[in-house]
Amino acid sequence: MKTKVCALALGLLVASPALATEADAVVTELTALCARSVDLAGLRDDMDEKIASIVNQVTERITPYAEDEKSVEAYKTALALALDGGKAVVIQRVIETCAVTFTAEELNGINAFYVSPAGKAWLEKGRKIMAPAMESAIAEVQPQIEAEMQVRFCAAIGGCTPPEPEPRVPGKKT
Repeated sequence: MKTKVCALALGLLVASPALATEADAVVTELTALCARSVDLAGLRDDMDEKIASIVNQVTERITPYAEDEKSVEAYKTALALALDGGKAVVIQRVIETCAVTFTAEELNGINAFYVSPAGKAWLEKGRKIMAPAMESAIAEVQPQIEAEMQVRFCAAIGGCTPPEPEPRVPGKKT
């Protein structure tokens, strides 16, 4: 009996690298399919448009109060870089969630749908439906984005003391 248990354990150890490699290949495939879905769905482009809009709105609001154009540009750059870093986090989280939610067969079907006429219509019209979900994801990373933006701004102008980031309260939009 002891020999059978040892043989079984040895067999599992020998097979584990192959199973791990196969599992890694599946995760890699699902992640790639999800990244394609994100691209086909236009999520990155939507976020880029939103970031540009935020940067322009904030720049317009702070310009009358700024000491000089250099400060405005430094703030604008810091804000854009921080928001872009936040975008990467949101996109990665969406891709990771997608990869554990869908099978390869489902993702291939979803991606085929996205490039079909009906899928293109859904994507164009569906953006209005998906916007609230995107806002929720953005709200999750907003405190980190603001903190990073402040650090970048302070560095760009030669120093200041950034405020401590406020802790995120689950379920509360900041």
